[in-house]
Amino acid sequence: MAIECLVLGAGQEVGKSCVVVTINGKKIMFDCGMHMGYLDHRRYPNFSLISKSGDFDKELTCIIITHFHLDHIGALPYFTEVCGYKGPIYMTYPTKALAPLMLEDYRKVMVDRRGEEEQFSSENIVECMKKDSSHPEKPNLFKLFLKRLVSKPKKVEIE
Repeated sequence: MAIECLVLGAGQEVGKSCVVVTINGKKIMFDCGMHMGYLDHRRYPNFSLISKSGDFDKELTCIIITHFHLDHIGALPYFTEVCGYKGPIYMTYPTKALAPLMLEDYRKVMVDRRGEEEQFSSENIVECMKKDSSHPEKPNLFKLFLKRLVSKPKKVEIE
């Protein structure tokens, strides 16, 4: 079984954490962060390395967010609402609770206080968080990951 890693950000720096892991033909994106030190296109991971055509739903099996820091979630509303990713997203309940607050605070500082061009709106943040496939049931994240990763057998037993 071959495992491939495509590092889209944070490979040799802090910020813009985004790694696509391919295992058993499934591509899982771990994190979708932004780099806080840039104000131009370098702020976000280079998503074109995943799909030249922009059909991210076809390329990615799912996104797993490890935690709510902006260098791990900052590009998520941009990726879902601007780039068009509609597939499943998994995150822990605390991350789901804090992510919209972190993202909205960042948006307000950049747009309202600094006058930067808006990369995503408050509405984009709300719509992005609705795509989280882990909640409201609060199931075990590892079980969800395995269920999505393994096509057959249909039932996955974890002890």
